[in-house]
Amino acid sequence: MGWSASTTHSFLGNMGQLIRFMHSMGVLLDVEPPISGNHKTPSAKRIHFATLRQMEKVRTHLLAVPDATPDATMQWLSIALGFHGGMRASEVCALTLRDIRIECPQGTFSLEQWLEDHCPAEPTKALPDTGFSPPSPHERDTLHVKLRELLKSLPEIECRVYIHAGKTPSARRVLPLHLLTFFGDIEMLAAWWVYRRRCFPSTALSDIALFGPSESCQAFNHAGLIAPAIDTMRSVLGSAIDFHSLRHAAVSWWLIRLEAAQNRDILDDLQEHGSWGLQKAPLKRFLKGVRGYAGQDSQDRGMLLYQLAVWIGHRTPEQTLTHYAHSLEYLHRQAMRRASEYTRAITPWVAPVT
Repeated sequence: MGWSASTTHSFLGNMGQLIRFMHSMGVLLDVEPPISGNHKTPSAKRIHFATLRQMEKVRTHLLAVPDATPDATMQWLSIALGFHGGMRASEVCALTLRDIRIECPQGTFSLEQWLEDHCPAEPTKALPDTGFSPPSPHERDTLHVKLRELLKSLPEIECRVYIHAGKTPSARRVLPLHLLTFFGDIEMLAAWWVYRRRCFPSTALSDIALFGPSESCQAFNHAGLIAPAIDTMRSVLGSAIDFHSLRHAAVSWWLIRLEAAQNRDILDDLQEHGSWGLQKAPLKRFLKGVRGYAGQDSQDRGMLLYQLAVWIGHRTPEQTLTHYAHSLEYLHRQAMRRASEYTRAITPWVAPVT
């Protein structure tokens, strides 16, 4: 009775976390956690469910020409990190070259070592700001062709994005981007990494922003990177979309992919069934990857959703499913249809008439 409002709020939050943890362990299931938090209805823009085909249109719009400009490349990569990887706008802007690891799981290839072998960094020179010179278009194209050929020849490529901080403590995470998007985007990200590294060969990787002006290793802010990407998406898809809605779409499609990898019949009524992320091989690799991160017995323990929550930057699946998963209605409808078909297939035994 003598507690302040802040103390009461903290206590209820901690007690709620404890009870939800106990529920995940299978105990205290009859105890309801305290209700707290913000119950405002999200705006329509934030819950716009962008589809795979819509994002393919945006990608084509930005990269249709063979020699896409650096601005177009940055815009698409930032959109891809939001749509496929579920990253926040602030997390995308904060990425450095150190945060991107593209390598072969057998340890026979790393992007940094490959670049050093082909273009050794020159000794550090004290150059004035006016002395900066990015790689020539011919040099850039030659490196990209060599890199593309090598990546295609490797049996397997893994791409991880390290997010060191964010909106909440749970935002610190590692995204296995090779499970979440297709090879073309990984190849493009690798080429962009090489381009940025060639612009600043003597600067520490942690000091080179992944997305920034060609003449500076500093990062673009929201206005320089995210705002133009939003404008491009709206020019193709309309105004009912913003960058944060890409996180909602990422979770929604992860859930569809997770279910489709276990039961492909759910794709029967989905127009996007021909897209890359819903093909058999990527679905199999996605499910295998989720199981690998969550533990080999994670599916039997019902823990796969916890891994998706980790990838999106949530502490538990509660927020993920409550506010971000806009494909649950479709998945529930497909599950009920399968249950009905199974029920109809069972012919009840009828005693013969004598």
